Amino acid sequence: MKNFVMTVIAVAVTLAAYEWYKRIEVKKHIAAAYISEGLTLASGVKNHVAGYYQDKGKLPSSNADVGLPPAGQFVGASVVGLEITEGGVITIRYNDKSGVKEGILKLIPDVSKPHMGISWLCTTPSFKGIETWAPQCKFQP
Repeated sequence: MKNFVMTVIAVAVTLAAYEWYKRIEVKKHIAAAYISEGLTLASGVKNHVAGYYQDKGKLPSSNADVGLPPAGQFVGASVVGLEITEGGVITIRYNDKSGVKEGILKLIPDVSKPHMGISWLCTTPSFKGIETWAPQCKFQP
């Protein structure tokens, strides 16, 4: 009888741990989807930055430079702003649906190899572990 009780307890603890793990994993996947929303919005903006660079020979320093609306007008379920700053850097700001309240992700243009066009470095001080589902991005606290 004692072995039966221990087995029941072990099964109950295992099921509880599994449910806890599932909830954590689901939250991670949901946050990844919300962060992807910003990357999707930024893809069009990257094209504007590249076009500006191609036309002017320098990188833009604002949304206005490339004919885009102010940062606060780029909103979505988790995105609260998308802004071009000095050097053509695209900064995406997120709300807490992303998993981090006031989360930030930056896309930094690299024009050091003009024959190859613009390459983009994706960094974030906010989203630890982003490399697991967005390998092009790096966590840099």
